[in-house]
Amino acid sequence: MVFGLMARKPPGPLLDRLVPRVDEWFCLDLDDPQSHSPEQLRCALEERGARVLGSGGGDRAIASIHEHSEPGDLAVGAGSFRVVEALMRAGVGACNEQA
Repeated sequence: MVFGLMARKPPGPLLDRLVPRVDEWFCLDLDDPQSHSPEQLRCALEERGARVLGSGGGDRAIASIHEHSEPGDLAVGAGSFRVVEALMRAGVGACNEQA
């Protein structure tokens, strides 16, 4: 899971629901003073027992996905529309190109 979140949203309730369902996390730096920092997200995730693989910008997130994924794995970006923006700027295209 590539995850980033704006500071106006508390991460706890969302993470409480997602952490049990996600194997590995990457904390995305949204490069916005109105977002939670990757360090804040890492702390919130680790408090819940999540495995955090790294943090940084979109390019680094994509590299981490390639490094840690296996065929058949599902990579998801979530938390904010800004996550989608960051991943698209880093070169990720449409996830469902047949639709």
